[in-house]
Amino acid sequence: MTLNITLGLMEQIGDLAKRAGNEIMKIYNTDFAVETKADSSPVTEADQIAEDLITRGIQEGLTASYPIIGEEAFAAGKVPRDRIRPILACRRTGRHQKLYSEK
Repeated sequence: MTLNITLGLMEQIGDLAKRAGNEIMKIYNTDFAVETKADSSPVTEADQIAEDLITRGIQEGLTASYPIIGEEAFAAGKVPRDRIRPILACRRTGRHQKLYSEK
């Protein structure tokens, strides 16, 4: 498989990353709250906003051809189950967690 990445695509991705970084810093420059996900890992509003911005940016500005399941959306149960099927994966810690692949 050949992957053709153009300079224009690289610039779009870079701009998207910078916008997400700016949104993260707006929140990190405040007294922000840290919540805990079901797996005991931390999550902030900055994490969620950045993921939403990046996901929308990819789907609306680059391609909507592939489902995107971000870490925070997955943890919140926002998984498009009609397009994916569960598989079992082993993390580095040795614990098992459900991952998903396209149907």
